[in-house]
Amino acid sequence: MNEEKHTINGIPEPEYWRLVILMGRSNADSFIYKVNHNYKAVVYKIYLLEIGNWLKSLIGKE
Repeated sequence: MNEEKHTINGIPEPEYWRLVILMGRSNADSFIYKVNHNYKAVVYKIYLLEIGNWLKSLIGKE
């Protein structure tokens, strides 16, 4: 049985909300439009933001 994939601005919901958590809603929406709703670019941006947060947490603990 095929499940409907829910999208927001052409991006699957889990990735969209993860980006919103990391960037804020207006910045996330602006970024999605800037990359022309490119799913790979959104996932890559989430990946970079997560790594940046991880590095900040490591540096902050020293």
